[in-house]
Amino acid sequence: MGQNLYDLRDTYGNFVIRDLLKLAEEGGGFYRYVWRKPSKGGLEDKLSYVVQIPKVNWMLGTGLYIDDIAKEVAATRDKVTANIRNTFVTVVIILAGTVVIIALLGLALMCMLLSWRIPGCGKWLTAMCSHR
Repeated sequence: MGQNLYDLRDTYGNFVIRDLLKLAEEGGGFYRYVWRKPSKGGLEDKLSYVVQIPKVNWMLGTGLYIDDIAKEVAATRDKVTANIRNTFVTVVIILAGTVVIIALLGLALMCMLLSWRIPGCGKWLTAMCSHR
């Protein structure tokens, strides 16, 4: 606090504050640079957005650390992957059940139509239908 950071350079040699001020004067925008991350105590890549407040000639900005964004993207990707896997398993189970039901109905229909040619098929169909 209380330091003049106007001439501060990041590890890439960029004048961070000067560049942010210039970007704000040009109408605002995104700027990527290296800044000290308080939670880690070390330097991290940061993405900020700045705008100028014209009547007071101030710059207003906000920023996010890239490693935090990467963690959130990875967590979201893991959730999406899990949802896709669960949906796939559910669809396969429903499809398998549907195939079994259609096969049983087809077999029952065949037995009904051919019961006069297949001995015992009528008895099997009657027994199957009577079990409720």
